[in-house]
Amino acid sequence: MENKRSFPHPYDSREFYFNREVSWLEFNARVLEEASDTSNPLLERLKFLSIFSSNLDEFFMIRVANLKDQVKEGFQNPDNKSGLTPKEQLAAISARTHTLVRRLYQEFTSVLIPELKKEGIEFIKAEDLNEEQLKQVRAYFDKQVFPVLTPMAVDSSRPFPMLMNKTLNLAVQLTRKGEHKSNEYFPVVRVPAVLPRSRLVEALANAAINGKQVTVLVELKARFDEENNINWAKTLEESGCHVIYGLVGLKTHCKISMVVRREGNGIKRYVHLSTGNYNEKTAKLYTDLGMFTSREAVGEDATLFFNHLSGYSDTPALHELVMAPIDLRNEILSLIDNEIKRSTPEAPGHMIAKMNALTDKKLIQAIYAASAAGVKVDLIVRGICCLRPGITGVSENVRVISVVGQFLEHSRVYYYQNGGDEKIYLASADWMTRNMERQGGAFVSHP
Repeated sequence: MENKRSFPHPYDSREFYFNREVSWLEFNARVLEEASDTSNPLLERLKFLSIFSSNLDEFFMIRVANLKDQVKEGFQNPDNKSGLTPKEQLAAISARTHTLVRRLYQEFTSVLIPELKKEGIEFIKAEDLNEEQLKQVRAYFDKQVFPVLTPMAVDSSRPFPMLMNKTLNLAVQLTRKGEHKSNEYFPVVRVPAVLPRSRLVEALANAAINGKQVTVLVELKARFDEENNINWAKTLEESGCHVIYGLVGLKTHCKISMVVRREGNGIKRYVHLSTGNYNEKTAKLYTDLGMFTSREAVGEDATLFFNHLSGYSDTPALHELVMAPIDLRNEILSLIDNEIKRSTPEAPGHMIAKMNALTDKKLIQAIYAASAAGVKVDLIVRGICCLRPGITGVSENVRVISVVGQFLEHSRVYYYQNGGDEKIYLASADWMTRNMERQGGAFVSHP
């Protein structure tokens, strides 16, 4: 009878991995460092404080909340890489976050506020305004702010309202003095976020109004952008665009657009692929790369890709695009394995991967195997990195650096030496498990 035994993976030790949450906090710490960098313009430094705070809000709402739920349900299993239990992760997060938040307020109150004051920018209270300034503030409030405010009273018949995440709400105590007694009132006022309409949405809507056939895939599960995306989808539909909302059970993460034109006697397809979202807000904060091409093979792939998302077609056989989650991880593993096979002591292989996060255990183990085989691996990881470099016999040929600069580099670019026949790829996906298994993305070779 065959004796079946399971053996541990050679790169399964918890000592080979950083914890995902702790690694993310270190990324946000590097964002905070940009606020202290005097080589950055003053208002840019203030912007980095804002980004740090916004990042931390989202981290606690999503990642910390999930860990708290696990503890509440008695879940004690360690994470599959660093081996930390939910309680241990929360303890590490708490200690690091307290340190970072103290640095945040020290930088803001002791450094940036005085420097802003030197440049004529001050945070002043209403009682410090002169009569002319008060008149201007009142006029602005009456015309721009008051029309979009909705005070919500709180009393015995009107309970405290549900407040949405990431909204600014003011609790106000009002006192109305009467002849014999004073009455106190307690309203809550949500400060509205009036967002401008996206110019890309306007361009697509105008194209439809002018008789062009326009199909748009809008991802409704985009974190914290759900309301905006729903509103934009309605606008596009009212303009005559055909709007689709992705595939059931799959979050769409690709950034691809295509224009089909009749030119001369034939059809010409123009395709744009991007490493970042078609989002005007993040486009002003992040640096990304895009590829605009009329290559026929890419155009054919884009057509098949869109038809797969919008209809009932089978999984397409693509020429130059690689789709997630269908075969992206396998393609990356194949490229790494090829680098291992072509590597020799005289001519070691080389791969460079620039991304925003590296958490997928299978890909990390493939990188360890490449390093052990002598392949030189350079990783440029802006955010989370669960891989530990410099471990003898495991990752001694791996170098990891993080680029968090003034322009918050966000692009995903992958290079393989391939025995001298170099290959370069752009992608919309990082090397995270969710990108490989639960999100639709695109990976394309650069000519």
